Amino acid sequence: MPPVAAGNFRPDLFARLDAFTVRLPPLRERREDLGLLVAALLRKLAPDRCAGLRISPEAALALFRHSWPLNIRELEHSLAVALTVCDGTTIEVDHLPEGVRMGGSQVAQTGDADRFRDELLALLRRYRGNVAQVARAFGKGRMQVHRWARRYDIDLASFRRIP
Repeated sequence: MPPVAAGNFRPDLFARLDAFTVRLPPLRERREDLGLLVAALLRKLAPDRCAGLRISPEAALALFRHSWPLNIRELEHSLAVALTVCDGTTIEVDHLPEGVRMGGSQVAQTGDADRFRDELLALLRRYRGNVAQVARAFGKGRMQVHRWARRYDIDLASFRRIP
């Protein structure tokens, strides 16, 4: 039984709150946020050490390649493990949990990346390179579509010439 029907929630307040729905996609769908999330989590987990703390390029790449099936909690746990093992000022790839370090989800992610690229290409063809329409279809901003195009080496102008 919904809280309003059970008399546990004020109907007028529920009506106001129900008008605002925010969909927060999982971490695997918003990798562009990974750097900000890592910085915020490091400040939370090690406020006294975070100012001088660095992440090696290999560790950063491992974090980026992981598909994060358990979302931000898994990221937080991975960073907590790395901070526990790290005795210096740089988090190395060896400090990360094995699943993240070894790219346990890398095979699945490669397939995910290929599927995503195919979906992006299909939308670019459908909308004849109209970046604004593609961005709306993904629920993202136009600049994100440009970043994806650079990442996947896609020439956006070529879709505008399709008859």
